[in-house]
Amino acid sequence: MKTHEKHIPKLILLEGCAGTGKTNACLRELEEEIRITKDPLESNLLFLLPTLEHRERVADILLRRSVSGFFHRLITTFDDVLKSSLKLGGINFASDVSRYLIVKDLIGSSSFEYFKEAARTKGFVGLVSALVTEFKESLLDSEDLEKRLQILEKKFPLSKNKYQEILSLCSAYEKRLQEAGLKDRHDALFLLEEGLKRGEWQFPRYRKIWIDGFFDFSKLLN
Repeated sequence: MKTHEKHIPKLILLEGCAGTGKTNACLRELEEEIRITKDPLESNLLFLLPTLEHRERVADILLRRSVSGFFHRLITTFDDVLKSSLKLGGINFASDVSRYLIVKDLIGSSSFEYFKEAARTKGFVGLVSALVTEFKESLLDSEDLEKRLQILEKKFPLSKNKYQEILSLCSAYEKRLQEAGLKDRHDALFLLEEGLKRGEWQFPRYRKIWIDGFFDFSKLLN
């Protein structure tokens, strides 16, 4: 093999429905790589997962298999990798708790028509907070969201108040972040898109990367 050929990337795609062993196959490879490495802090391996819950589950599985090491950088999410790979100096990110508290305050100070009864329930704050996160992960900014909701208003005019109140909450949330000089941590994909255009990307070097648990992708990957 020629020297330059050693660095040619190779992609392996595992296909199958839930429960067919895709994750287990990836973990077996990861476990082997961890066991043969001489440096327990080696950072050229990466196991990417969609959420913190997935990360905790995978780390727990490895610990149960008696695999030793420091997994907080090895087993991680796209958000955390983007923060470390982009030149994000000077940017302060709001935590999930901050988002929840801001949304809670906005709901408490809003006058709803469509969501009047729902806003009184305990789970409403969590649902709105999750909706904001979903919009951000799908790279829907306020302008895109308004356009899409206007289309829905035309198709379902009886739900006009619903769509307007959703847009109002999301817009108010963004305004609060701007006033506080913060970015939602799920804005990382937006920052990646902007950073790639400006060349503000610190190219990471990994020997092996596993991507597991994803079932939907934003327009950034289309």
